[in-house]
Amino acid sequence: MTGNKKVGSGLNASDNKRPTNWVTPTLGEVYTVVGGGTPSTEKADYWGTGTPWVTSADIYSVRDIKPRKQVTTEGIENSTTQIVPRKTLLVVTRVGLGKIAITETETCFSQDVQGLIQHSDLIAPEFALYFLSYELQILKHQGRGTTISGITKKQLTDLEFPLPPHKEQLRIVAKIEELFSELDKGEEYLRTAQQQLKVYRQTLLKHAFEGKLSADSRQISIDLHWVQRKLGDLLEFLTSGSRGWAAYYADIGDIFIRAQNIKHDRLDLSDIAFVDLPEKAEGLRTRVQRGDLLITITGANVTKSALVEHTVGTAYVSQHVALCRPSDEVLPKFLYWYIVAEAAGRKQLTDLAYGAGKPGLNLENIRSVNVHLPDLVEQARVVELIENKLSVVEDFEKTITHSLQQAEALRQSILKKAFSGQLVAQDANDEPASVLLERIKAEKQARLVTGKRASRTSAAAQPDNVVAMPARIPGIPSTDLHAGILALAYSAHEAAPQYLPYFGHVKSEKVSHLVEAHLGIELDRAPVKDAAGPNDYPHLKKVESRARKVGWFDMHCEPGAAAYSLHKLAGFNELQVKTRKALGPRLNDVEALLRLLLPLNTRQTEIVATLYAAWNNLLLAGQQPSDQQIIFEARDNWHPDKLKIELWRFEKGLVWMREHELTPRGQGRRVEVRRA
Repeated sequence: MTGNKKVGSGLNASDNKRPTNWVTPTLGEVYTVVGGGTPSTEKADYWGTGTPWVTSADIYSVRDIKPRKQVTTEGIENSTTQIVPRKTLLVVTRVGLGKIAITETETCFSQDVQGLIQHSDLIAPEFALYFLSYELQILKHQGRGTTISGITKKQLTDLEFPLPPHKEQLRIVAKIEELFSELDKGEEYLRTAQQQLKVYRQTLLKHAFEGKLSADSRQISIDLHWVQRKLGDLLEFLTSGSRGWAAYYADIGDIFIRAQNIKHDRLDLSDIAFVDLPEKAEGLRTRVQRGDLLITITGANVTKSALVEHTVGTAYVSQHVALCRPSDEVLPKFLYWYIVAEAAGRKQLTDLAYGAGKPGLNLENIRSVNVHLPDLVEQARVVELIENKLSVVEDFEKTITHSLQQAEALRQSILKKAFSGQLVAQDANDEPASVLLERIKAEKQARLVTGKRASRTSAAAQPDNVVAMPARIPGIPSTDLHAGILALAYSAHEAAPQYLPYFGHVKSEKVSHLVEAHLGIELDRAPVKDAAGPNDYPHLKKVESRARKVGWFDMHCEPGAAAYSLHKLAGFNELQVKTRKALGPRLNDVEALLRLLLPLNTRQTEIVATLYAAWNNLLLAGQQPSDQQIIFEARDNWHPDKLKIELWRFEKGLVWMREHELTPRGQGRRVEVRRA
C-alpha cells in the first residue's frame, strides 16, 4: 500500500481500456466514509432498546445482518459510534476484513467497520458492493502472497473507484447478477454432488463394518464371522499429550502435532509447530510412531482422527490429542477406518464426547469403544476394498473441488471485466460519469454544509433556508422548464388513461416539488407547509399563466367538475420538445420519477410529497430522524388538516418511499410555515 492520494486497485492494468465516459475518482471523493465505535459496556444506560449496533460477527452476507445488540441515544451521544441511513455500505476493515453488507435500516456499528454513505440514485449500492468485494480480496493479499488482517480508513478512502454513468452501473449489476446466477446453479449442483459423495463414503464404510463388503459381492454375516472387542483391549499403548508445552516451543526442532493438524480426519503437517524437549522431559512418552492412531479429545474438532501412515521424524502430540498404538490383533488402517466411520466408531465417540455436555473425551471413553473385528485376513480384505472404492470417490472429489475453484476464478474474471468497462456495452445517451461525479461532489458538499450548520446552531435560527443544490438547467427559463415538466407529466398520464383523473392541481404541484427537491432541478419555487402538502401555488399560477399566454396548455375546472385539469393547446408538443432538449441527460431522471409517481392517486401523492419534505426538513436541521419523527413532522407538525388522514397511510407511504428509493438527502430548500 502506498501513501499516494490514490491507492492502485487490482484493475490498474486495465485502466487504459476503460471507456472514455468513465472517470476514476478515489472512494473518498464519491462516498462519505464514517467510522464506528463501541459505547462503554460498563454503562447499562448505553445499551438496550434503541438503534441496532453491528460488529463484524453480525454480518453473515451482503443482505444478512443480525445485530445482537442495540444502543440507546445516550450510548450514541457518548461514544464514537454513528447512525448511518438505510442503504449504507458497511465495510469491515479490521477483524473479518473483506466482509461487506448493505444496511436495510438505520444502523450504527463498531470500530472494526466503516460506513460508506451515498444516495443510490448517484451510485448503485450493488455496483459498489461488487467492486469492493473484488478489490478487498486483492488488498487482503497485497499481490505478494501475504495476508493482511486489516486496512486503515485512509487506505480505504484512497482506493481508486472506477465510476461509469449511473445507468451503466445498473446494466453492469444486472449482467453480473445474471452471470452469477448461472454460476450459482452450477456450484449448487457441484456442492450437492459433494454431499452425495460424503453420504456414499459413509454408506460404504457402514457396509464395510457390517461385513457386507467383498469383491465377489458375497454377504458375510457379522454375527458369524466377526467378534466384538473393546478398543482398549486392542491397544498396546494409549496416552494423551502433556500440559506445559508452551515452555518448549521453538522456531526449529521436533514436530508438535496439534488438534488442528488432524481436523480433516487426516494428518496435515502444512502448518507445523516445533518443540525442543529436554532429554528427560515428561512429554517424551507422547512421541508418535508410524501406525499410531491419533484422536482429538477436546475442542471444536473432538473425535476427528488421523493415521500416521508414514514416518514423520521425531514428533509429539499436544494435550488435546490421544495417541493410540494398535496391538498385533488389529491392522492400523482397519482401526482408522472403523473409528472415522459414522455408523461405527465415530458415533460412539460423539455420543461419549457430547453426552455430558463437555464436549470432550478421556482415555477411558476411548477404551470403552466397541469394535466389531474380523480376523486379520478379512481386515486386510476390508481395507483393500474400502481404499479401492474410495480412491474413485477421491478422484471425483478432486474434480469437483477443481471445478469450484474454476467457478470462483470465473467470478473474479467477470468482476474484473465489469470494472474495466468490458462486461456491457456503453450507451452514448448516458449521462457522462464526469457530469455524475460533479453531482456527487455537490451532494457531498451539501451534506457537509448541512452538518456544519447543524453543529453551529439549530435549523430554526438559520437566516438562510437554502443548502447548495446542483446548477439550474441552462438554456431555458425556470418558468418554461416548470411548464414543460407539467406537460411531460400530463402526457405520461394521458398514455395511461386509467391514471389521468389523478392529474390536477394537487398532483401537478407535488410532482413539481419532487422534481425540484429530489432531482435537484431548480424551478424557483418557494414551497410552504399547506393543507395539501408542500405547495407554492402562486408560482404554479404564474407558470399556468405563462403556458396559457404562449399557447402551450390551460389549467381550468370544467363546469360540474370537482378539480382542475390540464387542457392542451396548439403549442403543447412544441413545449415538450423544447423541454426534452433542455433537460438533456437529466431527461432520463425526470421520466423515471414521473413513471414512479404515475400510479399514485391524489391523496397518495400528497402523502409522499409531504413525507419527503418533512424528512428533508429534519435532515437539513442536522437530525437523523426515526420513522416516528418523520411521520410526526409530516402529520402532526405540518397542517391541522393532515390529522384528518389516518396514521397508517403515512406509515405505508414511508415504506413505499424506501422500497422505491425515493428518500431525501438533506439538500435544497426547507419548506417553511406559511407566513400570515
